[in-house]
Amino acid sequence: MNARPFADIASIAAVLVIAAGCAETRLEIPPPPGAARSEFGTVGVLPAQFGSSRQKPQELGVRIVSGEGEGAYEGLKWAFEPVSDGCSGPMMFTQGGALVCMGTIAYGIAITPIAMLVGAVRSRPASEVKAAKGSLIAGFNRMYPRGALRDQIVLAGNSETEFKFLAMDMEGPDAAQSGPAGIDSVMTLSFDPVLIFDDDSMRPTVTLEIQVTAFVARAKDATPLHTQIWKYWSEGDDFFDLADDDAKRLEEVAATAYERLARKIVHDLFVASAPETQEPEQPGAVWAIDTSAFYDVGTASPLDGQAAE
Repeated sequence: MNARPFADIASIAAVLVIAAGCAETRLEIPPPPGAARSEFGTVGVLPAQFGSSRQKPQELGVRIVSGEGEGAYEGLKWAFEPVSDGCSGPMMFTQGGALVCMGTIAYGIAITPIAMLVGAVRSRPASEVKAAKGSLIAGFNRMYPRGALRDQIVLAGNSETEFKFLAMDMEGPDAAQSGPAGIDSVMTLSFDPVLIFDDDSMRPTVTLEIQVTAFVARAKDATPLHTQIWKYWSEGDDFFDLADDDAKRLEEVAATAYERLARKIVHDLFVASAPETQEPEQPGAVWAIDTSAFYDVGTASPLDGQAAE
């Protein structure tokens, strides 16, 4: 029997799978149409407002192991984690499966003293965990950028484009119609920050994710011109380092995020002349998101009806 046709079919299938994967991760994000960009003119930029999906402070209630007793118990659980895999499923009722199960139990018993000691040493006192949580929550509450992101966009826009950018102080859905004279378009910013914790229950690594939506409208009648969404991921910091010194490190991470987001927003909306090929997300980078599933260019602002908090 000739196996060549099957090999050809397998090769074609592999190419199709790879192509499908590339199509999914290398999405092209087009810049604003020329007609829309021609109306941007002098751009008034409003302070950012919290979006509807932002993380609330009480949602930071991730459990952090505290005290030597809890730490030792976490070490004990870690030591016997392989048992759940080695002693489950129909294979455990076979001779080979039973041997694997006995081996994992023996392994767990052998490393239990070391695992419990490591857990006890790695854990922080309950008072330190409570203080770090309070510091991080307070720092997260202070993250509302107000004029910080706006000012970074104005700075980048005036230095890197041919457009003129002005900072606006009004907030709310009616700001576009009440801007200062000489404004041709108004940029409204929606800001959604989230803190993401990894699976380490003792000293988790925390990543700051920020999603920003920029909505540009004609100033005189609020006609939508363009909407785009971007995301930023920080590179990740130790939970206690991020919370230390009144969450000073979190403030530094947020400031870096604002600067990188502002430069990317300005480039994509006012400079880019060709579609951006979206690469897989990288820590410390900003990438654009396809907005076709969220907003039509001709729809209302994602902030319509929202008052500034």
